[in-house]
Amino acid sequence: LVEVFHHFEQLSREQRNEYMKLHAHREFGTHKILSIFKTNRFEVHCSEGGIFLKCSRLNHACHPWANCTYEVIERKCLKVTALFDIAKGQELTISYTTIPRDLPRDYGFYCDCPSCPP
Repeated sequence: LVEVFHHFEQLSREQRNEYMKLHAHREFGTHKILSIFKTNRFEVHCSEGGIFLKCSRLNHACHPWANCTYEVIERKCLKVTALFDIAKGQELTISYTTIPRDLPRDYGFYCDCPSCPP
């Protein structure tokens, strides 16, 4: 937890401002900086997470149009790869979890993608 605050303080003012604009599913008593991290992090190693501002804007679908993978070989970046042909105007989605019932607890919403029952 301390590392999240430490890394946040190392960001430029502009980067901190962009970070603070991300959605935060806040648990009671949780600091906003930590809530943003927990809501928007992507796994980059076994137990480490990272924030990628553009990818954090992608919405969830249980059967997504794209997949995110972390690449450290060339440069530290998150690679978004289409899983299917994507039509012009189609929303690019990723899956936040393989267990949809965890979405309300972890992200604060229920999935309403075409694959989920109403």
